[in-house]
Amino acid sequence: MSNKQIESARKVIVRSIKKVGKIWIRIFPDTPFTKKGLEMPMGTGKGDVDIYTAPVRK
Repeated sequence: MSNKQIESARKVIVRSIKKVGKIWIRIFPDTPFTKKGLEMPMGTGKGDVDIYTAPVRK
């Protein structure tokens, strides 16, 4: 899950519970996800960090 997905889920949950209860988000996106540029040739190594994600377990 990316930080944008975590934040949008948090907003929906907060909107639905309003002032009835509290929530704690115990997930943090700390795993880097790399991506190469669009026109990079093959064999140029690993790409730059694109976003940070949090692993999702079953």
